[in-house]
Amino acid sequence: VRAGKKTNESFDYIFICAGAISTPNLLQKSKFKNRNIGKNLKLHPSIKITAEFEELINFKNSGVAVHQVKEFSPKYSFGCSISSPPHLAVSLLDNGINADYLEDKWPYMSTYYSMVTDGIGKVRTLPFLKEPIVTFKLGKVGLANIHEGLIKLGNLLFEAGATTVYPSIKGIRGIKSRDEWNALSLSIPQNFYNLMTVHLMGTCKMSNSKTGVVDERGKTYESDRVFIADSSIIPTALGVNPQGTIMGLASLIADRFIEEIS
Repeated sequence: VRAGKKTNESFDYIFICAGAISTPNLLQKSKFKNRNIGKNLKLHPSIKITAEFEELINFKNSGVAVHQVKEFSPKYSFGCSISSPPHLAVSLLDNGINADYLEDKWPYMSTYYSMVTDGIGKVRTLPFLKEPIVTFKLGKVGLANIHEGLIKLGNLLFEAGATTVYPSIKGIRGIKSRDEWNALSLSIPQNFYNLMTVHLMGTCKMSNSKTGVVDERGKTYESDRVFIADSSIIPTALGVNPQGTIMGLASLIADRFIEEIS
């Protein structure tokens, strides 16, 4: 659609790079019949803790720090989240911390996450809805791993010198000691957890023709002229930012396509 008018265009080949939600939605709307399209949604369910320290650890335009802990991977892993004052304010809404407190304290605060790779979801397109329906189920194992990782992350932050931790849990104020943290974290109902997620992938996974949507060249099994080169072809949650993997796969798919048509 251009300027409100429909147009028809013809192409020899099409590369779809619309992401793990829009790519399967586009294929389903285009009447692709492969039953694997939209299944196997994978991502990185996470829970955050904002920690306050006595020393300066944050500054303007600091971006996302690169500290990570992979000792417990693939069960769960820890890393840093963006900690600008606006992001800190959002992260601390569950804890009743207002913007006035952050005005002076934000340089002493930073947000961290505990992340798992458990769970699976779907992207479904229904004819009477404009947008696709996206569902995801973390499952009992995923919830248990989130819980265990959250406890360890809090202990890690106290060990690193945090004076107060603020978990993303509704109604929990700042916790000021490791003993208080360990006692409290064992009694919090998991439905109070404020989970978040990033890095969606897997809904048009690269696999064999029985379980996948594309082959190792990114070509769809349903059409020799349609290719996919985005996060949807990654078969599983990687446990790390998938940007490098997506770039590598896209480059490989492009190279193989050029070789094939040359």
